[in-house]
Amino acid sequence: MTAINILVRPDSVSIITDTKAMTPDGHFHVVKFQAIPHQRIVVATQGDMKALGIVVTALAVSAVDYDSARAYLADHFADLGLSEVDVYVAGWSGRGPAAFHVSDVKTDGQVRDIEHVSITPPVSDEALRRLQWDGPTNGMLALMKEQAMSGTVGGFMNVAQVHHDHIAVYTAGIIDDVVEARPRVTAEL
Repeated sequence: MTAINILVRPDSVSIITDTKAMTPDGHFHVVKFQAIPHQRIVVATQGDMKALGIVVTALAVSAVDYDSARAYLADHFADLGLSEVDVYVAGWSGRGPAAFHVSDVKTDGQVRDIEHVSITPPVSDEALRRLQWDGPTNGMLALMKEQAMSGTVGGFMNVAQVHHDHIAVYTAGIIDDVVEARPRVTAEL
């Protein structure tokens, strides 16, 4: 399971993810969000790795900003043909920082706005209390270490922050041991 944590603050909205991806032969590390800077949005997906490219391509063709991306996915999410995929979009809306979630399973294809915070997978109340709200990374690494106890979250903590005039993307720490065997490549050339 991908960790997708969203913080909506008065001056920015952040998506914080892990990088661990699983296969039957092991795991590897991938980026789980993609910024579309000219639209001032960041898209993150949970589920099939191909979903991120499908959603970003659809929004690049069919939207121009956060509000039109939200409207497009509200009307056409089912048309994307995604199964058991969660899509999160954070960006700068006509009203400021905003985020939403849409999923064929968890929201029945309906767009659900994220008012302040979304932590997936969930953590203990104590981990939430330790999270400091003065920045996207203060306390987040400890929270993500708790998320990593599931065994399906891990690697690096990647952050995308959307502000009114720019998007900042960076790696803010290591969640767990990232020096492990990579999956065996079985494709023939």
